[in-house]
Order: sequence, then structure tokens, then C-alpha cells
Amino acid sequence: MRRAGLAAGGLADAALDAALDAAAPRVARGFADLAPLVPEVPCLVLRTADVGDGALLVGAASIEQYAAVLRRVLAPARSAAAGVHDLLQPRGVALAGLDGMRVQLTGADHAHPVSLLHRGRRGFYERAWPYAPADFARADESDDADMYAAPRLVAHLDAPARDALTAAYRCLLSGFAHAHHNSAPPSGAGAGAGAGAGAAAPAVAVLDTCSSWLSHLPDDALPPPASRVVVQGLNQAELDANQQATERLVCDLNRRPVLPFADGSFDLVTNVSRPARRRPR
Repeated sequence: MRRAGLAAGGLADAALDAALDAAAPRVARGFADLAPLVPEVPCLVLRTADVGDGALLVGAASIEQYAAVLRRVLAPARSAAAGVHDLLQPRGVALAGLDGMRVQLTGADHAHPVSLLHRGRRGFYERAWPYAPADFARADESDDADMYAAPRLVAHLDAPARDALTAAYRCLLSGFAHAHHNSAPPSGAGAGAGAGAGAAAPAVAVLDTCSSWLSHLPDDALPPPASRVVVQGLNQAELDANQQATERLVCDLNRRPVLPFADGSFDLVTNVSRPARRRPR
């Protein structure tokens, strides 16, 4: 249940009690059917859908205990002294963001295999490149330029996925004490390039690789005109249509996996399209 939705609908304590009482017979029948099959529930987390706060229920529990936990999630006890409530922390995944800051990606699934792998690594990564060239072989090894010869101004992600991606970028960029970077554009950069070596350092510098006409970056985290957004792709018309770009670079990273930028030029490097890169290293 959404706490915000309950408040908006005016569901008071009496109405909540009535709703729980009305659902009790159906829940009791389901509980009776399930109890013999699952004699003990090791761990159950009830969370609100809006912000992800929740409560933990360990071991086999009665319907009354479930109802009590539900009430606690919807109306948590708050500490006037601490200014916080006693529920679990909001859902999401904490990771090292820009400049090593800890960032909470609130929309991330902490139980997803990628999240579990990230947490399980505890900062460890292989010293040597763990892949062989055969790992990046493609069924179709034809020239990428043929596929991208004509512009295709389409969205490859649906709206919820685009919103989630923008929210993740916002988490990474928000509150970041932006470093200073050389704002001079690389030789050969396309239209919209920055002012040059003497210009003021940009507030934030982003490189969007394998890009197109959408970069999914949050506009509120790119203060104009200082921010620098370089988009790299294979079709000039698609990059020209990208309204967030300040610089555009057309190059094929499968032919030559080298970018004309110095180390440390960008705060954030993104890649959404995930094309069939043959030489990602």
C-alpha cells in the first residue's frame, strides 16, 4: 500500500481497521492453506511502495502480527528527539559515486544479482582483464557504419526505464563538488564545441558514449552554460538532434577504440545503448 495514496484518499485509522477486518476472512483462508506448507518464514520485509521504508518480520507469524506490522509501516512511531522513525532504511543500493562519495540509488533493486555481486565484491576487482577476444564475437560482423548510415530517432528504452535511468544519473550528480576540467574541445569535435582552453572550467563534464539523440541526463543537474556534455556516436544527424549535447563526436569505437580526451576530462562516463562492442577494453 502507498502511504501517500492512503493519506490522499483520507483513509483514517477507523477506515483502515474496517478494511483489514473485511479482508480478514480471505486472508485467514489463505493463511490456513499456506501455514502447513511453510511452517516457518525465515524473513519477510514489508515496505511502502513510495519511499521504500519497511519493517522486518522474522519466523512464523499470525495474522494479527502481520496486521500489526502493516499498521507500523503505514504509521511508524517517530522519535521527537532523533527526528526519525523506527522502520528500516529506504530501499536501494549504496555505491561509490563521483569523487568517491557514497551515493544511494533509491530505485535500485538490492536483491538483484548485479546488486548482490557489487556488494559481495567488497571493492575487489581482477587485476588482469578477465575476458578473451572470443567473448566479444558477434553473429553479424558486418561494418557498423552500414547499420548507422541513416538516422533513427527512436527511443530504445520504454518510459519507465528512461525515468529510472534519469533518476539514477540524478543521484550520481546531485551534491557533487564538481572538479575542474580542461574545457578545450578535442581536435575534430563537431558543432557546438566549447569555448577553448581559456574558458572557465565547466560545472560538470559528462561523456555519453555510443550515444544518439537522447542522453537521459537530468537537466536540473546540468547547470547551463558551464556544463559540458560530449556525445559520441556513429550518426551525425542523431547527435545533432541531441539537445543536451555541447560537443558531438562521430567515431567508430569498434574500428579504433580510442577517444581524443585526456585522462580525468570527465566527471561521469555513460553508456546506455550497449552496442556489440568488439574491443570494450
